[in-house]
Amino acid sequence: MKKASIVSIGNELLNGQSVDTNTTYLSSELISIGIPVVSSYTIGDEEEAIVRAFNLAAADADIILVTGGLGPTDDDLTRHAFASYLGTELQLQSELLERLENFFQKRNLHMPERNKIQAYIPTGAKPIENNHGTAPGIMAEVKGKLIFAFPGVPSEMKRMFTESVFPKLQRFSGEQIVVVRKLRCFGAGESTIAELLGDTCRRGRNPLVNCTVEYGIITLHVIATSEDKETARQMAEKEEQLIRNKLGELVYGTAEQDLAEVVGEKLASLAQYHQILCITHLPQIASKGSTHYKVMKRVAGGRTTTIIAELNREERVEELARLLGGKKISSKVLDHARELVESG
Repeated sequence: MKKASIVSIGNELLNGQSVDTNTTYLSSELISIGIPVVSSYTIGDEEEAIVRAFNLAAADADIILVTGGLGPTDDDLTRHAFASYLGTELQLQSELLERLENFFQKRNLHMPERNKIQAYIPTGAKPIENNHGTAPGIMAEVKGKLIFAFPGVPSEMKRMFTESVFPKLQRFSGEQIVVVRKLRCFGAGESTIAELLGDTCRRGRNPLVNCTVEYGIITLHVIATSEDKETARQMAEKEEQLIRNKLGELVYGTAEQDLAEVVGEKLASLAQYHQILCITHLPQIASKGSTHYKVMKRVAGGRTTTIIAELNREERVEELARLLGGKKISSKVLDHARELVESG
């Protein structure tokens, strides 16, 4: 299995001015093609520290993704560190310089002299095209390691990765397919969840089950790996069902569903149920003493017994059809509503 390491560069990441969303994005993209990220390093704008991070990442993984430090200012030192790591010098690429000049000319702007540094890349490396900004990326292969460096601007990095690097890594990852499912849990602590799951969370399993916690919400990540997508999907589904059987109602949702969203859906569904019940069984619940009348009055907008009692059978059919079908009521929905009213 090929592994990856991510190096994020920039003082702003260390002093709290910016949040590193690039690592999150790259990690999720890589795992989707069966390449797990085994380490990540956040480094300030210092050449020696960046070179040290390159060495640490290379010791961890086969693929190194670097973000940040490719701008034109004095603290953008990634290209210099990249050259130092490779043991080469920076070399001016006339084609890159021409692209830079055209970038400014198309916008009727004068290119500052300092931007010229962005046309330099380490000798032996190749540029990664950037159609959305001034900083080209850099890629190189050394000692069996693939290294890709991108600008730190998330929008530029994502497009460059998607257009130029992701297709290469898909071929590099071979036939390994990974399917990830998320189960969201609430109502028990992490240790209780782990106890209920038992060996399900054991390391080295396939599917692998990881656990993260945020604001009392426990997210279980089911990661299934196989040589074909269908097998991986079936493995993930089977594991999800196993977890649901063990945790029961502690599992409230999947993927990125939040608790408020799920509770809201359940309340809306409950409200609709009581409205339907009131409409279909109107003759039986019209009296003020009826338990269903009280529910109807709370949930269905406080309509009084007198008004409800005035609805004839066809009016009840129409109201129920609106509940079931929304604004557009088909003949099929209308027939179904009529069946419900008549059965009541």
